[in-house]
Amino acid sequence: MAKSVAEVRPRPRLARYYLCLFGVMLLAVSLRFFMLGHQSFWIDEGYTLYFSDGPSFGESVSQLLATDLSDRFRILYYLIIFGWRSLFGDSEVAVRSFSTLCSVTSAVLLYFTARYWFGKSYALWTFLAVAVSAYSVYYSQEARDYALAMMIVSAQLLALSRVFAKPAADSARLFKILFAVFTAFGVLLNILMLCFSVGLALAHLLTSKRLKSWLSWWLPAALLSIAPLGVYLSAPTAGSPDAIGVSRFYLPLMYNVAYAVYGLFAGTTFAPPQILLRTGSKLEVVATYWPMLVWFLLTFATIAAGFVGYWLWQWHRHQEQYRVERFLTYALGLSFALGVLLAYVTKLNWLPRHVFYVSPLIALLLPALFRQMTVGLPGANRLMRAAACSLLAINLVSLGHYYFGDLYQKDDFRSAAAYVNAHRDANTRSVLIGGAGDTRLMAYYGSPDTLDGKYITESIQTGGFATNVQELTDTAPTVLLVSNREYVVAEAGKVTEAMSELYKLVDEEAFHYFKIYHFEQRSTDS
Repeated sequence: MAKSVAEVRPRPRLARYYLCLFGVMLLAVSLRFFMLGHQSFWIDEGYTLYFSDGPSFGESVSQLLATDLSDRFRILYYLIIFGWRSLFGDSEVAVRSFSTLCSVTSAVLLYFTARYWFGKSYALWTFLAVAVSAYSVYYSQEARDYALAMMIVSAQLLALSRVFAKPAADSARLFKILFAVFTAFGVLLNILMLCFSVGLALAHLLTSKRLKSWLSWWLPAALLSIAPLGVYLSAPTAGSPDAIGVSRFYLPLMYNVAYAVYGLFAGTTFAPPQILLRTGSKLEVVATYWPMLVWFLLTFATIAAGFVGYWLWQWHRHQEQYRVERFLTYALGLSFALGVLLAYVTKLNWLPRHVFYVSPLIALLLPALFRQMTVGLPGANRLMRAAACSLLAINLVSLGHYYFGDLYQKDDFRSAAAYVNAHRDANTRSVLIGGAGDTRLMAYYGSPDTLDGKYITESIQTGGFATNVQELTDTAPTVLLVSNREYVVAEAGKVTEAMSELYKLVDEEAFHYFKIYHFEQRSTDS
């Protein structure tokens, strides 16, 4: 029997849905590849190049195991990037594109997880939230392990989503195996993944009906994670967190917590630029950007109040009906708290990038909250949808700053090296100093002869800096002093003052996070 025309044609609503889905996918890909090579590699990406630059795979592993830097605790990423660079090259676009593809994959995985739990409509909201997330886009364009880590978190959540199937899918061995593998890979990728996996395990336990079922998921994952943990525990610094080479927080930890929350929801490029906060009066900078901060605080407070209110009103009262929402809430709260505890114990300068594992949970929870608000609370639902639109707008503003705002750019090693190359001659030596300088990146951008001055930087304050520069440059008549993040080691004007004993300042040039001083040695009779 022939089908009717209505049966053959796709339903208009379904066609519109998949058109929107395609549009969001296109948006996610476009935002992540847009201007991918525009910014220079910065100091952290320099470590990526260094630890994935061994002459062989084995020597790269040995180099990682020998370091006392925190990079020892993210081995998997460097090994992957070693192979990726061998295949695709060393340009900014080539190296960063791995993170970009991981970020796109993470968004797709979260869409399918949300669709499995909450249905197609709210899965589209999750997909859109991830697509325009300034936090997600920022780390999709950085040659670091955070985008890969978020992809593994998303894969863990997708595999574990079968726990909440009706009827229960405990017999789905494939998903349990995949979950165990993803969990072990996550631990080997970044030690901070332990905070997420432990928080996820506790959340599952709190919402699980059967201990046996819980063990069937987590016991294999724990067993597979023993080997990566052994690699970490074998480090000479394992018993002494203070010996690990990481930046330590110098403000009360509550400031780090607030900044992490702000970064997760708005991205780090929304309101005050970090360079202004680091080099100027913090109160004056905050006062300048107060309208944007108030906008964010009102949006965040609305979402937080709606979340807490609905938790008390519905999710807690109807525990079985809202089991998934409770699971996600527990996972978010516990993993975030474990991250704070780790930062407190190790004195880690805890930044938004260190809580990457929370971002996928937020993307899943927000649409879930909006879904429940539709039941009997039309006023609250409209308010929450307005807050959601406001949050999307905040992230779009943040992305605009990230792409086009000069004050929001990273350390411009590319321009610094180009300036040095343009002003170098036989009588000129260049020296890199500062709080985050890396001669490897100067060499990457074509200035391999720039000398490493980090060992003499302290003498800017203690005295004898000009003499140290003279000895380091072998009494070269002209010195280009390349100062990166000078605010870390010296007050404004201190470098010129410290050099004035033996050198006179001829010129200076500024790039983002850089100041380059052009000094000439004073004649002996001056």
